[in-house]
Amino acid sequence: MAFGCNKESENSNLVEIGKEIVRKCGGVPLAIRSAGSLLRLKRTEDEWIYFKNKDLSSITRGGNDEMVILRLSYNHLPQHLKICFAYCSLYPKDFKIGRFDLITMWIAQGFIQATASSTDNVEDVANSYFMDFLRRSLFQETKEHESFMQFYKMHDLIHDLAKEVADRDFFSITKAEDTEVVPEQTLYASGLFKIDGSSAFPNSFYRKHMKLRAFIFLNQSSINVLSNSTLERMISSFSRLRLLHLGHLKIEFLSQSLGGLKHLRYLCISSWSISTLPNSLTKLHNLQVLKLDDCGKLKYLPKDIWRLESLRRLVCRRCHSLTHIPQGLWQLKSLMHLDLDDCSINRTLLKERKAKVYNII
Repeated sequence: MAFGCNKESENSNLVEIGKEIVRKCGGVPLAIRSAGSLLRLKRTEDEWIYFKNKDLSSITRGGNDEMVILRLSYNHLPQHLKICFAYCSLYPKDFKIGRFDLITMWIAQGFIQATASSTDNVEDVANSYFMDFLRRSLFQETKEHESFMQFYKMHDLIHDLAKEVADRDFFSITKAEDTEVVPEQTLYASGLFKIDGSSAFPNSFYRKHMKLRAFIFLNQSSINVLSNSTLERMISSFSRLRLLHLGHLKIEFLSQSLGGLKHLRYLCISSWSISTLPNSLTKLHNLQVLKLDDCGKLKYLPKDIWRLESLRRLVCRRCHSLTHIPQGLWQLKSLMHLDLDDCSINRTLLKERKAKVYNII
């Protein structure tokens, strides 16, 4: 792994140094892969010797704990990758996520450093971050696919590391009682617990976290119910949100106050029992991603959707009642990706429309 392209024979000294490093890793496969990923970035014999004698010496003193080796891998991450890695602590262990879902979330949070001199767009830069994680064995590919999307997950120990290095900016709410102990400094939160009606969040949660930038509700239970009053309170309290992910919630009404989230860049509304979206949604001029997966009763998109001037990705998968899309959609100059799989839209007409707008895939 560390040599790449079978170049072991080019330097027999590196082979011997590599064998010593493997021995110091204690035979732990994940630790060996992590060390190998680091060494791929080091080209000279001196760098390998320094890694063995200096970096790995701390591992030996640490009792050959594989977590010490993984921390070393994290410490070698560039700063711009560290916050993306910490962000992954919001997801539960063994959670499978699509590559483009993750990188568009990073983009929405402003984690991607796209330079003015670069010819790559921000999605290309974000994808390069993800590929860097793959090369470092921080993500592993799963066997799951959906349409053209490949899913990935973290090894359990890598996930433990992400939880360990994430500071108080990141917090996962795993049970209802946790809502009382979320640090005030938290900017990015995820909910992994079952909710029922209006009892999801105490008043103190709203008061203490008005600066929240991301809220991700990930519970997969089909019986989760979020009351209209709770949703209204969330929207009015968390006015600085850049990302709002609410899935698998039984709710039939989406408040007009949604249009007040002027900083919102990413909105996911999945598995809701809603039939229409409020037209106030079109006031979200910074919105880049709109996901409406599994909204089986959704019949219409907002007629003024053309006002979403920053929209780059629109995903409406398995919205079986959606029979047509507003003409204004084709006026969106920023739109790069349109996914209407398993909707009731005339496929021939849709194909003709997409062909006329050269930048949509």
